[in-house]
Amino acid sequence: DTGIETLAASWATGAKVTSATDGLGNQLSGDLSQVTFTKGSGKYLVPTQIKGTFTTIDVDPDNITYEWADGTSVSNPENISDHLGVFYAVVTQDGATKKFAFKIVDESKVEGVQVKGSLVYNGQVQSPKFVDGEGEDFDTTGATISYTNSIGHTATPKDAGNYVALITMADGTEYNVPFSIAKLNLSEASLFVEDTTSAITNTTDLMSALKINTKAATDVASDLVVTKVSGPNGEPNLGTTKGPWTVTVSAKSTSKNVTGSGEVSFTLLDTDVADAAKYGRNTYGATDTLNIWLEDGEAFDASKVSVVDTDASGDVVNTYSGDQIEITYYDTINNKVVDASALANKGDYELTIRVKPQKGFTTDAWTGGTVTLKVNVEPTKIDQDKTLGFFFDGELAGNSTAVTYDGTDQLERLSVVVKDAAGNDLAEGTDYSVVVENGEGKEVDSIVDADTYTVTVKPLTFEFDGTGSDTFTITVNPIKFGELVPVVSDMKLDALDNGDIMVPGNEFYLAYTGATIETPALKYGVYDSAADKWTYTDLSSDLYNIVSIKMGAKSVKEIKDKGTYTVKIALTDAAAGNYNANGNVTVTVIVREFGHFADVDSTKWYSVPVEQAYSLYYVNGISGTNLFAPEADITRADAVCILFNMADGNNAMGDFEYSEDKGWITGFSDVDGNAYYAKALAWAKAFGVANGYGDGTFKPYEDITREEFASMLANYAKAMGKFEAANEGALDGMSDADTVSDWATDNIAWAVENGVMGNGGFVAGQSNITRAEVAAMAVNYQPENLTGVTR
Repeated sequence: DTGIETLAASWATGAKVTSATDGLGNQLSGDLSQVTFTKGSGKYLVPTQIKGTFTTIDVDPDNITYEWADGTSVSNPENISDHLGVFYAVVTQDGATKKFAFKIVDESKVEGVQVKGSLVYNGQVQSPKFVDGEGEDFDTTGATISYTNSIGHTATPKDAGNYVALITMADGTEYNVPFSIAKLNLSEASLFVEDTTSAITNTTDLMSALKINTKAATDVASDLVVTKVSGPNGEPNLGTTKGPWTVTVSAKSTSKNVTGSGEVSFTLLDTDVADAAKYGRNTYGATDTLNIWLEDGEAFDASKVSVVDTDASGDVVNTYSGDQIEITYYDTINNKVVDASALANKGDYELTIRVKPQKGFTTDAWTGGTVTLKVNVEPTKIDQDKTLGFFFDGELAGNSTAVTYDGTDQLERLSVVVKDAAGNDLAEGTDYSVVVENGEGKEVDSIVDADTYTVTVKPLTFEFDGTGSDTFTITVNPIKFGELVPVVSDMKLDALDNGDIMVPGNEFYLAYTGATIETPALKYGVYDSAADKWTYTDLSSDLYNIVSIKMGAKSVKEIKDKGTYTVKIALTDAAAGNYNANGNVTVTVIVREFGHFADVDSTKWYSVPVEQAYSLYYVNGISGTNLFAPEADITRADAVCILFNMADGNNAMGDFEYSEDKGWITGFSDVDGNAYYAKALAWAKAFGVANGYGDGTFKPYEDITREEFASMLANYAKAMGKFEAANEGALDGMSDADTVSDWATDNIAWAVENGVMGNGGFVAGQSNITRAEVAAMAVNYQPENLTGVTR
């Protein structure tokens, strides 16, 4: 029996990590047995749940340590990602220990180099050409280029898929350039079979003659199948009949590189009459290229293209042009069919010129033929020093600017002006395009997140020929925290005149309510040195994760019980680039009971505002007791006393009088000038805060409604010169807005818009207001008293 316990299985038996974070609070997904992080990311494996053969456990973070692959202990896990290699998260819990491996790898940036044009599967091994960040050819002379697939294995760039080109320059500089080879989509490709005198009697003949995107289809023939044939007389199979044929070619269902289907038409000819292409007066053979110099005012003119038929001596027998020919234009850089207008832009093109097949008048013989012509369009030269201007916020801005992240699109603030040599404005989209790339060299259509962006003007109908830059750099800097503070009920030290909350050295208090807080609310402070002013902004909870909460030295999952808590956060991946915590990643908060009143339950919502109102000298409780009666209705007289206290009591401004015989002069017929509230009411009447009823009474002992107190508070704001009428629609979000009295509507709207009332989505204007609600509204409007003195 004594040996049974030692033989029993533990949680570590067959254990696998089933839940984990990346050390920055982000939940990991996928196969957690093969987790890889990037060097410098600050991430590492933090198991939170482990499932064994017999049981599942939640991992206590205090039970995790870390080791190098050789077993050496890691003293600071947060710095693991500064190193490369395999590491282990070691979990020791409930008497058992288990190691879980993860890896840190290097991941170089593209640094502006990318593959030129787009690559489409053609059945051949492809050798990409490269361009730099400005679109100019990237010289790889003397460089070594190797390729891997998307998971890092050595690969040959042939099949459709994702690849990375590793370019090692002669000086040792390396570039990792990701690129893709797209599947060949037959429905989008240019399929062509020359009209021919040679019979095409079977699929093999067809594949030998077929060109896809101007390239012979021989290498992709194994991926293709003929799915439909229509001959001159409706023949369903390929044959020797002279005349027009239409064939549908489709991708085989098993092909991983080709998709879709396309239709190709050709004519079996009796005589081929196409020997060479002509442009104007010049004849071009198979290896000749037509050069169009836009700089010299030249422009491609499709009407000048013709096909000539020559005899054995080379003399022209016939010329075909106009409606006798049809031309297909192909952009050989971007691998796509274009129309003739594309040749107004610089580039390399190939024209397939077909003499339309025709049948003789006196014979059944078919004549036709096809030739090709290469066209190189050379652009106009423009000096960018003199003709290109970048404007930011309407001002000429040189070639760069820097801003701070604010969540808006900075690209909307930039405009580009390009002129030709004569000073005429050139048109974006016609004469040039504007390309925006982020710091990784990826093209984007907006500039929002913190990064360095390059805005490049890409000529279409011209070419820059100056020494200046054709790019504009926009650097979006992250918001840099100066302080990180919790949103609390109270703090030991008040903020300084410039708003600085003084971190560290302060104490931040939350009221004990019995409720749990898993994610405490936070604010970050930013200091404006020019104005000597601190501004604090809410840090949205979706911008950070809680890494740990400790009560003393013990890790806990939530803030609840009374005591001192240290909360450590990490910005999320989405936020990390736009916000720089600057080392401010921990806050300390103290949960304690608030309250000077025995009948104010610290678990109630009003415990904090009542305590604040007491601290600010706005309320004093029920005379002769330590009670406040928070849920009791308040009288009109007591409500006026609170407003009087807000105005600094005996020092309150206002022209009000005292009589030895009558006491304080209030102007109300039903008020005793010697009553405890008389001085406050005399002030309120003189200051325009309380106006009473039309019969000259005030009815001090009647309960006051929520809309009446809000109106008194609005009158107080007016008397202090701090009232600003609410915007139209301020009450739209209130579920009971239609119950507000007409006379009180403007005052209620003001109170709602300023956060004084209505924070629960309703105003309950005609309901009596409780003493706690009055305290809360007073604090909401005036969270700091006029003297700055608290108790």
